[in-house]
Amino acid sequence: MVRTLAVLAFIAGVGAAAGYVAHKRTLAHGDVLAADLMEANKARLSSLTCDDEVDIGVDGARFACRAVALDGSTGRIEFAMDRAGNIRPVAPGEHEHRADVDDKVNASDPWGN
Repeated sequence: MVRTLAVLAFIAGVGAAAGYVAHKRTLAHGDVLAADLMEANKARLSSLTCDDEVDIGVDGARFACRAVALDGSTGRIEFAMDRAGNIRPVAPGEHEHRADVDDKVNASDPWGN
């Protein structure tokens, strides 16, 4: 009986720990992202400074960086990171893809959601 209670307490503890970890925010440090992007673009950029903390959700993340090109010009570049960790620049005015809105063929279809 004592062994059974110990096993149940262990299972409950593991379940509680898993629930805590599953709900914890995932953050990427901007300096790490900037270093990766600089390595891939060192022929064009002299420096890159990204948002301090980038919140990574289920669908990935969006963040911005301040870039200085080799010719001295500066600009703000927005990036999107997908679930696999692939980073791509986001065109100005590009909206975020939302599966619940963008993928509906017929919004009046009651079974389409």
